[in-house]
Amino acid sequence: MQKKNYYQILGVAPGASAAEIKAAYRRLALIYHPDKNSDDPTTGYIFQEINEAYQVLSDRSTRADYHRRFEAEGRGFKSGQTVFFSAELLVVKLGHMKKALAETDPYRMNTDAVFEELQQLFSAYHLSILQKENNKEMTGQITQNCLDIIIYLSKNEQLQIIQDLEKLPGIEEGQLNDFIKKQKQKWFWDRYRTPLVIVLTIALCCLLFEVLHL
Repeated sequence: MQKKNYYQILGVAPGASAAEIKAAYRRLALIYHPDKNSDDPTTGYIFQEINEAYQVLSDRSTRADYHRRFEAEGRGFKSGQTVFFSAELLVVKLGHMKKALAETDPYRMNTDAVFEELQQLFSAYHLSILQKENNKEMTGQITQNCLDIIIYLSKNEQLQIIQDLEKLPGIEEGQLNDFIKKQKQKWFWDRYRTPLVIVLTIALCCLLFEVLHL
């Protein structure tokens, strides 16, 4: 079983200093502390992962042992390299995205970048890893986090990501169907909003014209 990449969880490079690791931990702990996110149970798991990563990397001895274990398996840490991918890491990554998007001005949001990142996270290679892991307990959290993210995307982009979610082990179809039902009303409004506004504007202008010429 592949080990967790604690550097990715904290968002630091493998060669990060003790001060950089501590700063990253404090920043993430403030964001994901359960006391500040009582309405989002997912953050409890993320906070646990952040704590676990910090406990290992903040101690010189446990950090050195962590590196030795990777080297013993023929894997090493290289800057910019993704050492592994797992359901646990995906939950953390999606949690980061969800939190960042919730704090972003919708008018300044780069939805193309969001969609591109989701496509990378749910690439065929990553999906094959998730299917081999068969971690059904994580599937629910992955799905919910992802659905909370794709509400910012277009209908076609949402449906593409949903197709990827359907490939997850133990996926609950009802969870996806409920989301689609809720989105259908929004999709309808997005499609016909402009024509409806034009028609209503013309009707209002005609009404005003008739009133003024009575």
